[in-house]
Amino acid sequence: MPLVSIDGLLYLTDERIYMQPMHPVTLGKSVINLKVANIKELFKRRYTLMDIGIEVVSYSYDKNKLKRKIMYLVFKSRQERDQVFNCLHNIVGEDCITTEKSVEFFT
Repeated sequence: MPLVSIDGLLYLTDERIYMQPMHPVTLGKSVINLKVANIKELFKRRYTLMDIGIEVVSYSYDKNKLKRKIMYLVFKSRQERDQVFNCLHNIVGEDCITTEKSVEFFT
């Protein structure tokens, strides 16, 4: 659901990332999850002008069609965000992109 902020609990394992919304009726799902093996991009992000976000991009195949899922996570503090980012960075594959191109590249 784009442009919707949902409070919830984040669970991180070696195999998957789980996000359990506080109010599952909002999403119609009790849990959202991504396979860690499918994560190909991982970025630190800003949210409301604060460095407290993480964007997780995963790719998988569904009926021979490439499917892209994005999970944007927002934390209460930069320290909390960095702790989760470091844990994720340690378990994702070597081919995972964790840095973006500079602004000069796009101009």
